Amino acid sequence: MKSVFIGIAIGLLLGVVGSMDYEDAKAGEALYCSNVKNGVWPDYAGIYTKVCEAEYGKPKKFTNSSL
Repeated sequence: MKSVFIGIAIGLLLGVVGSMDYEDAKAGEALYCSNVKNGVWPDYAGIYTKVCEAEYGKPKKFTNSSL
């Protein structure tokens, strides 16, 4: 009986960690798409048209600016 509860606890823990990992990935994707759209950086990963355009629209032209 004890091993059943341990198994359930481990399963729940893995579910929570997996959910948090997914949310982090979505937040990172949203940040990348936003920064490409606003011209903060170019589409260096080459995923904007496939991943971001439908949700965030066309990006601004990136201008190389020095800080």
